[in-house]
Amino acid sequence: MDAKKPTLILNPVAGPVWRRGRARRLIEHLKTLYPNLTVHPTNRAGDGEHLARTLSSGSHDLILAAGGDGTYHEVINGMRGSSVPLGILPMGTGNSLIRELGLPTNPLKAATAIRNGAARPIYLGQIDPASTASERGRLHPALPVEGATRAPTIDHRLFILMVGAGFDASIVRSVPPGRKRLGMLAYMLAGIIQLFRYDYSTVTFRVDGREVKGTSGIVAKARCYGGPFAIVPHVRLDHPELVLCLFKGRGPITYMKYTLGVITGLHHRMKDVEFHSGRTIEIESPVPLQADGEAIGIAPARLTIVPQTLNLVFPATIHH
Repeated sequence: MDAKKPTLILNPVAGPVWRRGRARRLIEHLKTLYPNLTVHPTNRAGDGEHLARTLSSGSHDLILAAGGDGTYHEVINGMRGSSVPLGILPMGTGNSLIRELGLPTNPLKAATAIRNGAARPIYLGQIDPASTASERGRLHPALPVEGATRAPTIDHRLFILMVGAGFDASIVRSVPPGRKRLGMLAYMLAGIIQLFRYDYSTVTFRVDGREVKGTSGIVAKARCYGGPFAIVPHVRLDHPELVLCLFKGRGPITYMKYTLGVITGLHHRMKDVEFHSGRTIEIESPVPLQADGEAIGIAPARLTIVPQTLNLVFPATIHH
């Protein structure tokens, strides 16, 4: 996509530690594609959102975000209501959104694909306190983990990929920021521990008012989850729809089966896995939540589709 005043929001410490030398090469390559590029690195959690809010309200005609899914999560929240196109570049661990768009996982190749691509409108999800919450106006705060900073207020928080309620959120919450430098290994180890720590209690959801129950759920706005794995194969970014992938079984062995099912793409054939589509999904039980791979708090919560779209740059080879 052509741009006269592009700007880059760069998370220089995104992804595993052994990949962090790529930022300088990416900037050099981007400046061959966009000679007028300005660069704004982030220094701490929340910087991506603050920068995106400032830059998207200025004269820039393209915002590029280089980082992982957590970086993109911050940027889309900062760009709420903006019509400026957003292009994303892979510097993270799983890079689920990169894979969702069909962009190369090599950041230099992804930059070239963005330069040759075009913006298309997509729908975002929003997280709000549910009417059943005991503390009106705010979700329950997340339980702290070692080395973690306080999560931002999440009333009206946007998400682009998914919200996990229960098991997967307990994994995300248990990984301290310092361990994220180990990449997927940190989440794999945390997942093994949570298999035996998670209590597998019943979680109640309401999908457009209809009650369904399980032991955990993932509300998807996009197909890809944890990298290349398609948690809900039929959901699309450009459709105003949420899809709940509901896991109904209990115990470590059953959840190991679910994990293997997601990895192989066979989980949708399991009799204790259900899919429920809607525009409003409420999570009524007090379980941990994660949005786009970031721990955000404890339910109850209400998830909806935002009417106003975001202009996201897709590679030229993707057609829908």
